[in-house]
Amino acid sequence: MSASVLGRLSWEVDRDKEGHRNYTLRSLVETTDADDGPVKVIFATGLPAIGSFWAFGNDVDVWAFCTPELKVTPVVEGEPNRHWEVEQKWTTKPLNRCQDQSVENPLMEPQKVSGSFVQYSRQVETDRHDKLIKSSSHEIIRGVEKDDARPSVSIGQNVLNLQLPLITSMRQTVNDSPLWGLPARCIKLSRISWSRVLYGLCFFYYTRTFEFDIKFETWDLDDLADVGFKKYGGDGDRADPANFIVIKDKQDENSPERCLLDGNGDMLVDPTNPVFIPTVELYEQSNFLSLGIPTYL
Repeated sequence: MSASVLGRLSWEVDRDKEGHRNYTLRSLVETTDADDGPVKVIFATGLPAIGSFWAFGNDVDVWAFCTPELKVTPVVEGEPNRHWEVEQKWTTKPLNRCQDQSVENPLMEPQKVSGSFVQYSRQVETDRHDKLIKSSSHEIIRGVEKDDARPSVSIGQNVLNLQLPLITSMRQTVNDSPLWGLPARCIKLSRISWSRVLYGLCFFYYTRTFEFDIKFETWDLDDLADVGFKKYGGDGDRADPANFIVIKDKQDENSPERCLLDGNGDMLVDPTNPVFIPTVELYEQSNFLSLGIPTYL
């Protein structure tokens, strides 16, 4: 019991308004048994494979690839039949995933990868020339906000096991090693969503979506200016907080706002060149590859 292609019945092409070419091929397939049905015909020997380019006789279009679309129709209806018409499609349109195989199991469906840019506002103290934003009294103006947007990557998967404890432990963590051409601690798993899907009579699997936000300069804070209400009093160990005194203004009152420090607990001499405290790591890190995500985008 098998099926094989006898020959070509017809072929045609149309070109859409965007210039893409869409081909249709109809083939005649014969089975060795009248009880063989469409499933046998789908896998008939000689049928073009999904993903193969258009090449028949002297007709060749290497940019048109066979899609998963396929239609099987019996030549004779109402009586035993061993001959079938198979219709297949080719197109030059970009497709959503690799077209090298048919997907019979939803767990084998390729992951869906997409991206966007997430807009946010951030406070800045310098302009586009890296010049401090200051008032006429030479004081740094704080609280200035600037619109920005960071890349976001969304990855959707079909999985048999949701792994709820694992994905929960990875929320709001950053990559522990280089990933997607970026160094460690540049990619944060910001959002996770999932749903349970019924397949067949009583088979369940899960779809889960991970949304990663990217910060090229890493998610660590390295731009926090060294500021404080206190300064080193001049005596004792600088490692002892008791040796620091409250900063006074010209009226010998406690300073109403934090003052710039020089990284050593003393008042900063040149306020136009702020000193920053050591890098602060806020987020834990995870091995995102254990989620089965793509190594490359």
